[in-house]
Amino acid sequence: MISVGFKKQKHRPRIGTLDLQHDFPVIVQPVMLFPRLRLAITALLATTRLAHASTSSEQEQFNDVTWDDDNWVLSTRTLDQGHYQSRLSLANGYFGLSVAAVGPFFEVDEQVGANGVSGWPLFSKRQTFSTIAGFYNNQERTNGSNYPWLYQYGSDSMIAGIPHWSGIHVEANGEMLNASVNPEHISDFVTSLDVKGGIASWKYNWKPGGSSDGTIDVDYQLFIHKLYVNQAAVRLRLTASRDMNVTIFDVLDGDCAVRSQFVKKKFEEDTPTIWTAVSPGNISNITAYVYSTLAADEWADLQTRSRVKDGRFNSHNSTIAQSIDVRLSASKPHEIKKFVGVASSDAFKDPQAVARNASVYEVDIGYYKLLHSHIEEWSMIMAPEAVDSYRLPNGSLPSDPSVRELHILAHTNPFFLLSHMVGPNAVAAADNNTRLDVNSIPVCGFGADCYGGQIYCKCPF
Repeated sequence: MISVGFKKQKHRPRIGTLDLQHDFPVIVQPVMLFPRLRLAITALLATTRLAHASTSSEQEQFNDVTWDDDNWVLSTRTLDQGHYQSRLSLANGYFGLSVAAVGPFFEVDEQVGANGVSGWPLFSKRQTFSTIAGFYNNQERTNGSNYPWLYQYGSDSMIAGIPHWSGIHVEANGEMLNASVNPEHISDFVTSLDVKGGIASWKYNWKPGGSSDGTIDVDYQLFIHKLYVNQAAVRLRLTASRDMNVTIFDVLDGDCAVRSQFVKKKFEEDTPTIWTAVSPGNISNITAYVYSTLAADEWADLQTRSRVKDGRFNSHNSTIAQSIDVRLSASKPHEIKKFVGVASSDAFKDPQAVARNASVYEVDIGYYKLLHSHIEEWSMIMAPEAVDSYRLPNGSLPSDPSVRELHILAHTNPFFLLSHMVGPNAVAAADNNTRLDVNSIPVCGFGADCYGGQIYCKCPF
């Protein structure tokens, strides 16, 4: 079994503040802990049945994982880059994504033999993924097939990706803060998944370039709006130990758009907005649009905004990025926000207008108002009284590790399942768009393409 920390607090701190003292052991099954989330998400989406076996090596990987029972937050202080097991994943039932271990970036697994390759039927390079409900391609064959004779009846269909949309990169002292940032330049690392609010967070101290020219406290926060299904937002807060000039890059990464074909992209002149569009491979009548609009405090000079030259991040046609310069004043927090709009013609008649309006409109609302409405929606969906509790009448948890495991899974399993379902409030908020609620859940959700995103069912044939 796997030991992690578990704590009960008398007071409830605000989201993102964690007091990891006074932990005591609890046993948790790896399905719901993000250092093994991608490995076990198949079991998660298929069933909430518990598994009761793990190796000693697995136990060691969970030494630094804790569960905050008051705030329903999973967190870890271990930075493990380049491995899919250590990634967070978020969704709202319409679209979703997985992100790097060190922040909301696109990331590729370390290619060490078969460890960097996904399994059947794709056998492709493992990397972070983002997609939209119903976004599937058409292809003649897959790299693996269990019943190849079926191909005599037609071609196959695999889940297709959209550009990875959450990246905010920082360049300082000649070093780029991205998925492959030098881990020796990172300290005091903690990442968390807020199950109560549907929020992913990363906090750490970064010493860019490893030099003595100052350090930067980095604080990322990401959410995909549960009520307004076309919206998502990323907030980056930087606090430098001394005055420092940095460059911020807003990236829509096309390397994530696997099995898709590029349609169009643009750097807008009238707003700090970039966008890109793709169609699923060999499906020309479906197009998905991804918009991103930047907002920043007074220390960021939006007049310095410029389009990043194609090829700076990768050579994929659908990749596009913009940059701005920011002057960090010593000991003062500076915030940069990225507001994202996503829509496809599967569910919307004018997906480009929907995605654009979602992105630009978010700026007017503001990050924290959006976050508040997002948390409110989750609070109605995951109301405490609707979540099973294994506490005794006196409020304490039994010492039995299996019972404690069940207690945590009673919170996390429903969260992930409901993350991939569009609720009635969301349908109503989208002008009663019933096309939002017609797709089944891919076996690995919207943040992974394992099993080709195929839909499995038990059919009474």
